[in-house]
Amino acid sequence: MGIGDLVILEAYRRGYRVESDGQIRSPSGSIIRGYEDHTHSKPYVLIAIRCHGRMYKFRAHRLAAYQKFSNTIFESGTIVRHYNDDSLDNSLDNIVIGTRKDNHNDAVRNGTKKQRKLSDKEVRIARAKYAQGESGTQLAKRFGISKSVMYRILNGERYKDV
Repeated sequence: MGIGDLVILEAYRRGYRVESDGQIRSPSGSIIRGYEDHTHSKPYVLIAIRCHGRMYKFRAHRLAAYQKFSNTIFESGTIVRHYNDDSLDNSLDNIVIGTRKDNHNDAVRNGTKKQRKLSDKEVRIARAKYAQGESGTQLAKRFGISKSVMYRILNGERYKDV
């Protein structure tokens, strides 16, 4: 368990809570606005608390997840997901846990991420053409994908199921 997880436990112990609509309440009952962190690909709502003379920041959705799922959120391979892919929506209905694959499937379902660049048939064709001597660079151009992605497909790092 990392320091970020310990801060979430401490915030919960002190009485910080996320309401069903995603608002954050301090131990005194007042609503905390938090602030948006834009240092990642998606913005997240952060809360800061003082522990042992130092300020620590944590993501509000992790506090919401701890409220709903307790220590399960700290298990290896478990991540906290925003079901609707809106990273600023911390309503309890929108906070779920799962795996990275579940999170990817959410993004595909919600239209925030494309599923796959090539169909299974296109992957088979590309691999066959490569086996016949066509270069990965040529195949990448033909299928409209980057060379690095094409080589991952050809080497079996991607589309392992095809």
